[in-house]
Amino acid sequence: MIVLTGYTASGKDTTLKELIKLGYKPIISYTTRPIRPKEIDGVDYHFISEIEFLQKNKEGFFAETSKHKMIKRHVYYGSAEKDIENNSNGVVILDPNGLNQIKEKKLNITSFYIDVDEKILIERLKQRGDNEADYELRLENDKKDFKNIHNEVDFIIDGNNKTPKQIALEILDRANNDNDIKLTHFLNLDKPCYENVVYISHKFQNDMINVKRVEDIICKLTVTYPTYLFISPIHSFQFLYHLTDYQKGLDMCLWLLEQCDCLWAFDDYSDSVGTNGEIAFAKRHKIPYKIWSKEETYEKLGL
Repeated sequence: MIVLTGYTASGKDTTLKELIKLGYKPIISYTTRPIRPKEIDGVDYHFISEIEFLQKNKEGFFAETSKHKMIKRHVYYGSAEKDIENNSNGVVILDPNGLNQIKEKKLNITSFYIDVDEKILIERLKQRGDNEADYELRLENDKKDFKNIHNEVDFIIDGNNKTPKQIALEILDRANNDNDIKLTHFLNLDKPCYENVVYISHKFQNDMINVKRVEDIICKLTVTYPTYLFISPIHSFQFLYHLTDYQKGLDMCLWLLEQCDCLWAFDDYSDSVGTNGEIAFAKRHKIPYKIWSKEETYEKLGL
């Protein structure tokens, strides 16, 4: 069963409708909120009174429930126990509290959080015609409710600038192909973006002291430049050097250098054919490079 969760106006309802078109069976939740234009009772939600909701809850009718504070009232949501148990190929929308209630029942679910920027959410809420005071309160409540959502769901879906159909197809792709490696905690598996990918040039000369020196440099650089990714050719290829001649080994490094944004060279490399070759390659191919002096290395990195 697929569980969708996300802030108000994150696109949960429209994504659910796309998943239904693709063959999933909806679990229709119960709510006490007023019906919106174009919504259909029994299709979008079961719209019931607060008195009826509380009575059903008292009777153990719901598998999960949630309560949302509005300006002049409370709004309740809930999913029937019988619907959850009999809908293994279903899809349902839950808030974090409801999701955790379902997880406690050890039901077989895959959960998705649809992540959307707040500016986009506000624009959608305005276009939807929601009361401004109500949706501002709802967003504030969402910030509290979703504080730890990254640790509570199996997957995060970036919902910015995507159609509901695109989101639904991405959800299905992950549900069908990644189910065997569902994460017990959140990992962002989308393509990462770094401000710069930096090639670290340093002499090797088959000396493990130099290898350790590069490790120390990169550890310090990662703290000083947290938005940069640092690449060490020594660590990438040193185990292959005894299997190939020097030029082929250097070719591997130069190919890697060409994939990077820039080159940074450290320590005395006057006797290093490899480092001198890398710097010459960077000059020839107009790859930005920087030579770190001994003084700057100590001043900025403490090394």
